[in-house]
Amino acid sequence: NHLGGKRPAESCAEVVYKIFPNDLNSEGTVFGGVILSLMDRTALVVAERHSGKSCVTVSIDAVRFLAPGRKGDNIICTAVITRSWTSSMEIDLTIIAEHPFSGETRQILEAYFTFCAFDQWGKPTKIPVPDVVPETEKEKHRYEEAGIRRKERLAANKKRKERKLTYLANGRKNAKVQSK
Repeated sequence: NHLGGKRPAESCAEVVYKIFPNDLNSEGTVFGGVILSLMDRTALVVAERHSGKSCVTVSIDAVRFLAPGRKGDNIICTAVITRSWTSSMEIDLTIIAEHPFSGETRQILEAYFTFCAFDQWGKPTKIPVPDVVPETEKEKHRYEEAGIRRKERLAANKKRKERKLTYLANGRKNAKVQSK
């Protein structure tokens, strides 16, 4: 532990999941919801390991399905924390499909999950979660990129709220005009 901070390696997680016929969609490839659920659970482990608190998913960003997973594949979900703020943490997730016999692998999905740590009263913690202490060049790059993504998320959220308020305000005006 680095003076209140944690290295990403201290909380990272990897889960291997075998794809069975009940995990397939109508196209015969793994159902996206199965993989997203696996990612959410794995990211939760990372967030709780890092923060030492109960956590919940706040958002999922940049989900990119790159290739299909197939029946019989081993799905390897790797999750690593990129950065933390007061109560929130960004987790980088990668999904690799591994052929069970040849060992051939291919990346099939990537995404970023944001989690919020909660206090004992079920509110976002006011006591900051530990800082992320990146050590490798890859970790430092992830850390910097996470800051950029967070600014983009916050700006996008602000724009969505403004659009919604504008829509609601215009909807009320139009409703009054129509009722006359």
